[in-house]
Amino acid sequence: MIKRISVAIFILMMCIFNAFAEEGNSNAISKMERIDTFVKEAPLFINSKSLSQLRHIGILTHESVEHIPNRYDPNKIDDFITLQFDGLQIYAYVKSEDEIWPIHITVTTPQWQILNGLNVGVSDSRITQILGHSTEENQQVRQYTGIKESIVFHIKKARISKIELLYYLD
Repeated sequence: MIKRISVAIFILMMCIFNAFAEEGNSNAISKMERIDTFVKEAPLFINSKSLSQLRHIGILTHESVEHIPNRYDPNKIDDFITLQFDGLQIYAYVKSEDEIWPIHITVTTPQWQILNGLNVGVSDSRITQILGHSTEENQQVRQYTGIKESIVFHIKKARISKIELLYYLD
């Protein structure tokens, strides 16, 4: 009888443990999805995917284009563009003149606004208020990784000094 009760309690405990584990996994995926959404919406200065409009979001200080063979079809050449503004660099895949896909955006000055006021120069405590605990962290860097996208905050003197937005491209 005691053995049956012990087995029943063990089974019950395993069911409870699995329920919490699934809930924890679900919460982790939900947080990763929230990070992906945040990263996609974060650069408030990008209102269009059009290359010509993107060139005019500020004073363009440098532009370069790379022509790289497509990794799936070596006969096709893909274009990647780097746009440099004061305090902002955008590296993107050029699908067409009307559609670019950002891959890496680096912000180093506060004029380039980020969603929820997570701008360069803001106190690093605001990051946790908005995004919760980071995926990876040390005194100089806080990284938040979603399912496909990531954001990295560089910290100096308890303030955001640089923001990197990283987008998945396949």
